[in-house]
Amino acid sequence: MPPTPRMLIPLLLLVALGEAALGAPPFRFGEYRMTIHDLSDPRAVAIGPDDAIHVAESGADRISIYSADGTYSHGFGRTGSGKGDLLRPSGVAVAADGTIFVSDTGNHRVEVFDADGMHLRSWGRFGHQPGRFNEPQGIAVDAERVYVTDLGNRRVQVFDHRGRLVFADRERRFSRPTDVAVDDAGSIFVVDADRNGVTELDSRGEPIRAWGDWGPFLGLMDTPSGIVSRGDHRYVADTRNHRVQVFDAAGELVEQWGVHAAVAHEGEGSLHYPDSLAIATSGTFGVIGESFENRVQVFDAAGADAPGPDPSAIIPARRMKAHFGERIHLDGKLLAIAEPENYRVYVFELSKDIPVVIGDFGERGRRPGQALRIAGLDLDVDGRWLHVTDTAARRLSSFRLDYAPDEPRGYSKRRARFVRAWDLDWIGAQRDQRNRLKRLGGRWDIEPAALRRDADGNLYVLDSRNALVLVFDPSMNMLRAWGGHGTKPGNFRRPTDLALGPDGEEVYVVDADNHRVQVFDRNGTFQRSWGASGDADGRFRSAFGIVADREGFVYVTDDVLHRVQKFGTDGTFMKSWGTLGTDHGQFWKPKGIGLDARDRLYVVDYGNHRVQVFSTDGEWLVSFGTGRAFTTWDEQRRGGGS
Repeated sequence: MPPTPRMLIPLLLLVALGEAALGAPPFRFGEYRMTIHDLSDPRAVAIGPDDAIHVAESGADRISIYSADGTYSHGFGRTGSGKGDLLRPSGVAVAADGTIFVSDTGNHRVEVFDADGMHLRSWGRFGHQPGRFNEPQGIAVDAERVYVTDLGNRRVQVFDHRGRLVFADRERRFSRPTDVAVDDAGSIFVVDADRNGVTELDSRGEPIRAWGDWGPFLGLMDTPSGIVSRGDHRYVADTRNHRVQVFDAAGELVEQWGVHAAVAHEGEGSLHYPDSLAIATSGTFGVIGESFENRVQVFDAAGADAPGPDPSAIIPARRMKAHFGERIHLDGKLLAIAEPENYRVYVFELSKDIPVVIGDFGERGRRPGQALRIAGLDLDVDGRWLHVTDTAARRLSSFRLDYAPDEPRGYSKRRARFVRAWDLDWIGAQRDQRNRLKRLGGRWDIEPAALRRDADGNLYVLDSRNALVLVFDPSMNMLRAWGGHGTKPGNFRRPTDLALGPDGEEVYVVDADNHRVQVFDRNGTFQRSWGASGDADGRFRSAFGIVADREGFVYVTDDVLHRVQKFGTDGTFMKSWGTLGTDHGQFWKPKGIGLDARDRLYVVDYGNHRVQVFSTDGEWLVSFGTGRAFTTWDEQRRGGGS
């Protein structure tokens, strides 16, 4: 279909003294050219000296290369940890001679290939010492150096092209460094997704300046994830604001560009969670990666005389509906789920066939009771408690629910009241706890993710950064811990979720990068595991959520294969359901999963901004958000199917 006027006009806003005074930027995104579709979680893009588009497909463990017109050229990479293998690649950069440098995130190393994809060398391994990595992410290259953001170690590291360490930032001045760029003078620019800003370092790693803060307005950012330097300008993928912002050499805003998608998964020039970008050396086009949408969009450069739109038409996007977070928890008649973009938690009542939202609470901030990155939730309806983990703030907070099952309920904006919080950095720093965690390889700050409570009130907290399960009593005294990074039974690589067995005596943990589920007793003794890498039944590409029903069946989501799989307690594959799509019963990156008292499964359909409800045999029953819900009866009345 031909581009519409809305697609053709880049959304620009020139500030300060105007374009004439500031000087035109060396590149401006212009008309939409095309889309490269059907990618698998494309986390990074780069453009080579021959204008070839390189895409790091994290969900497929490969690098795919396309010509400037979008024609597939070739690709390389396969799942594994051997020479030339990849695991969740999250960064790609191309040198002037065509050499390709890849952040091999899951293997904690940098891999180097020639232009044809032949493996040349690699460096780095898991660890905290200089030269080692804990999930390398963004990568940039110039004539002499390679720059890598080391996410888990909260630093940037610089190497020569052979992998010899030049320096490693020792200050840990970053919270979540997701990407890096370098200018012609050797200055280094690091984008920090949690701190919503950019830090400029000199060629020795000393800070020069920083800019940015959280918000939707001009110059502010919300979870920026990608950065490119070109001439005197820095281009930032402002992910949750669905735009690109351009800054000058002093960190002052020059312009913003982008049109937010108006309907689900709209493209052809509209942006939806852009998280990577690249500009051709020729200056003739640029590309924007959207891993959320499994696509890369290509835009021509705007001409020097291309007009900007009427500034009065530029309105910050308002979040009119909830964009549910990754995890969910149900207990009794209630369901809790986070809304990470509004930093709130929604509470639904489940006494009817259709869940009804009865309230929400929360706000953004670092003070007690506030949140930065909500990760896990655990409901205790009888005790009227809701426990919440915050990965960015590294703490666990407890809220008192305002809920009485037998009383009439309206909607409440204060459905829960903050009571107390525990600083997990402080807990992990206590001598006895620190020594215990170090023996398991836990040398990083605790980053709490999923959590569950047992019948005794003990809390099982998944520490995603240290690859550990931590168990606390109700007073948050650490009782025990197990796991540690590795591939052996009992070790983890990227644990994402946990669940308790039906009798509370077993703990199931999703071990995503080892492509398996592991089962432990309550004391952390390894019992068994199942799963392997692949697309076939019983295998996983990117397992995420897990829950066990009262009969002992276990259900696991896969956010790359867009499906739910059902297993017996011994790991025997039973069935699966789900395909990529937006219809009822289809998924777009399914994440958390839970079970209500009637044995109905609730799946967070993350990419479709909804929750879907199924029978334990995979029959679709309900789709809902904070607005209208849809049921099988609705579809039958409309003459549709499920």
